[in-house]
Amino acid sequence: MQMRRLTAVLALMLLALGTTQAQTVYPTLSARSWNSYVASVVPQNWSSIIDNGGTFLTGSGSQTQNNALERIYTYSMPFPFTFLSPGYVEGITTYPQGTTIIISTNGYISFANTGYGSTGGTQTGYSYYGYYKLFNTGGPHGSNVIAPFSSWLSGNGVAGAGIYVATLGSAPNRTFVVEWRMTQGNSYGGNDGSVGNFQARLSEATGNIEFQYSDSPINILYYFYGTIVGLKKYGESYLDYTQPTATTRGTPEWARYFLFNNPGYGQGDTVAITAMTHRWWGSYGYAEYYPWNYSQPASGLLNPYMWHFSFPTDAQGQRIGYKLSPVINDVSTSNVTFSPVTPAFAYAPGQDVTVTATFTNNGAAARQNVPVVADLWRNGVKTTSITGTAFPNSTPQFGTNTYTFTTPFGFNNRYTDTTGVYEVRVYPQLATDQDAANDTARGTFYISRDHDMMPFTILQPLSNLPP
Repeated sequence: MQMRRLTAVLALMLLALGTTQAQTVYPTLSARSWNSYVASVVPQNWSSIIDNGGTFLTGSGSQTQNNALERIYTYSMPFPFTFLSPGYVEGITTYPQGTTIIISTNGYISFANTGYGSTGGTQTGYSYYGYYKLFNTGGPHGSNVIAPFSSWLSGNGVAGAGIYVATLGSAPNRTFVVEWRMTQGNSYGGNDGSVGNFQARLSEATGNIEFQYSDSPINILYYFYGTIVGLKKYGESYLDYTQPTATTRGTPEWARYFLFNNPGYGQGDTVAITAMTHRWWGSYGYAEYYPWNYSQPASGLLNPYMWHFSFPTDAQGQRIGYKLSPVINDVSTSNVTFSPVTPAFAYAPGQDVTVTATFTNNGAAARQNVPVVADLWRNGVKTTSITGTAFPNSTPQFGTNTYTFTTPFGFNNRYTDTTGVYEVRVYPQLATDQDAANDTARGTFYISRDHDMMPFTILQPLSNLPP
């Protein structure tokens, strides 16, 4: 009796305390997705396409240093590719073969804004400032951007400088490769002569976007022109010059950007999902790290860590790559509840307990008739399971279905006759699910007898805190 009381008190106390959630500023790579993409760090797997099947984009190595210009090329996608949806829409879509994209000498690709480029390259000046890449929603870097190393870059004095493209493999397993060979685009912070190559690899079969980097890096020596690496939907937009807060950001999270932190700066496997603080200097918006001190050296150790001033490495200094994978098939579970509703979900022995849970289609593929399971555990031991089918109708990405299992626990079995702590674990059975981490949601109910005390709120010495 005493042990059962203690178990119930501890379990209920954990439920009460578990309602508070800490805000994660730099989530781990496996912790969340953004616009259906999940990110990961991958080993270096460098293989240049220069003199190895790559086609040179004429004039792409001609940008001189300190001219604040870039050259933008249009190019037709050689195969269908899944990427961020066009327009102000969350999620991803499949673009048909022949879709026009733009490729910039400043180290990025966009599936929008094609009017800024041409097949022979159009010279323009938009995306060299670091803050521009975050805030501006117009221009060639304004939306739907793939950024393997988006910076102010130049081919100044570099042998073989420029952009090269190649389509490798055969359908339906082709890879479209864009390779840049460049140096930094300005010499305001000095010029160490560093020259590097980097690539964006787009996979026909998986929709994966992989960034790879040569051993020799490009070093950005002036802090004001930090490089971003990742994806951008639209970025930020503010209606005024006031300091935004967590609840007054100008655009929803999915419409901003999904950027890698360089693990070489000591922050580990993390991505920044628009979590940095922003400030204003006159009419310029900038990320918190800008010290506005012209003696300040370029450093990724200044917050936020998503700014790259060289190619990425792990904490031991070994070159790495990045990968962004679209989530096509993913169903998550949340909000497990029980009926009838009682205080603390405590029931008499033999009570039929009905389970309800919410399922969300996080993947890009529509979902219908997904098998779901609820397992019943008593005091840490699995006792039985019930099954059902969620999404009775075709449900698009981000659609939900709140499903009530038709068979309650206790019906035609006597598992709820015994007093104790019962945990219900609910999950989908989607064979192709790409993210097992969000599959299972849990809920707890209790079976107690008429004269069994089971407090569910602790009032002394402090509310919901143990003595």
